[in-house]
Amino acid sequence: MAVLNDSTIRTALAKLGERLRLDRDVEILLVGGAAGVLIGQLPAAWTTADVDVIHCRLPQDRDAVMAAAEEVGRELSLPPSWLSEDVGLYAWTLPEGWEYRRVHVLAQNHLRVYAASRLDLIAMKFVAHRERDLEHLFQMRVRTDELSFVRDYLDALVIRHPNESGRIEMARQYVDGWEVQS
Repeated sequence: MAVLNDSTIRTALAKLGERLRLDRDVEILLVGGAAGVLIGQLPAAWTTADVDVIHCRLPQDRDAVMAAAEEVGRELSLPPSWLSEDVGLYAWTLPEGWEYRRVHVLAQNHLRVYAASRLDLIAMKFVAHRERDLEHLFQMRVRTDELSFVRDYLDALVIRHPNESGRIEMARQYVDGWEVQS
């Protein structure tokens, strides 16, 4: 199986655009470690298990995107779920205004690939607060102003999603205990 690093991910996404059988533009938004690598917030050599897609515009094109991803995966010897929608369960964690901060990564034929911005990745990784997310945050050298953004984001998030207050409170504890690296 091929390793998913910056080079492999870019090749796979370009081939995805080549294989996409649609006559209109489709946008996808990447998050997670792959997004961090693609926008230069994590080292290019950093590897990830998958490429997390959290948003597909137009939603009706999702099946065509996933079918093309399956073809690309076979061609490049990638894991079957190299393009993963599992993170969609956490779409509620996308900070408001992400559309304006997203980073354009690639355009290939009718495929437009964007990655969540540094700020949005940081916010989402604090909410997820898995060990690898905390490792990514440490690698990204989170700044004081970014912690302020995350605090405001968490305040808004708990109002919009009160049923997630436990997870949000845990994220707040991580933010409050975070040591800014110089």
